[in-house]
Amino acid sequence: MSPYKIDNDNISFLNKHFHPPKSLLKPRLIPPLVKEAAKKVARRLRDASRVMIISHIDADGISSGSIASYALDHIGIEHEIQFVKKLDEALIAELEEADHELVWFTDLGSGYTHLLGNLNVVITDHHVPSEPDTREAETPLTLQTPKTPRTLFDFSEAQPVPEKTKPNTSDILQVNPHLVGLDGST
Repeated sequence: MSPYKIDNDNISFLNKHFHPPKSLLKPRLIPPLVKEAAKKVARRLRDASRVMIISHIDADGISSGSIASYALDHIGIEHEIQFVKKLDEALIAELEEADHELVWFTDLGSGYTHLLGNLNVVITDHHVPSEPDTREAETPLTLQTPKTPRTLFDFSEAQPVPEKTKPNTSDILQVNPHLVGLDGST
């Protein structure tokens, strides 16, 4: 039996000898605010006819970018994907010039929301966001500050996304565990 070949013998061996701790098998609860933010990001993605995915060129970036591509394939949305080493002003300028309908950043973007004001953007990331908002919200999902990036805490249905117009940073939607007090690096 070759250790590099997956066959029934390998699978039987793994099933017989590998028993993960029960703590790994328990489903982890997703905080309600994260679910709500993910639904809003999904709505924005479903409303787009074409999406540009930008992802980090490391293992979790390639994985998240691939999952994003698969998800868009599944719902029939045309898209491109680009893996980058870093998000910088030059790349942002290229994206602005290309005039993409929607840009989806996976595994990066949260640290650069202050530079993304001329793009229609959604971000799914686990890195520490830029300029964390420490103000108290009137409700868990609404803040009356239209000029700051929308996060899990400051998106409101009362602030619709403009159709086919250039957004500003108040139109950035992101899902990030740090925004609900969870460490995204663990």
